[in-house]
Amino acid sequence: MTDAGMCGPIDSVIGMRRDEVIERFLNQRPVHFEVAKGPVLLQGALIEVDPQTGRSSAISRIQERTERC
Repeated sequence: MTDAGMCGPIDSVIGMRRDEVIERFLNQRPVHFEVAKGPVLLQGALIEVDPQTGRSSAISRIQERTERC
């Protein structure tokens, strides 16, 4: 895992309004993207590491949702 996972509006394409992203994909023309609105989701993982070995000793999924955006 290289980042915090998906963080942004649930009904979006990488945080942007999906209708605009789909239009750009279908027409292959530049489109101004706006940030999507609606419920937001933060996803990631919490990994506990053994300081002696440097290996993971536990992993748990994080998923938090808020209605604000």
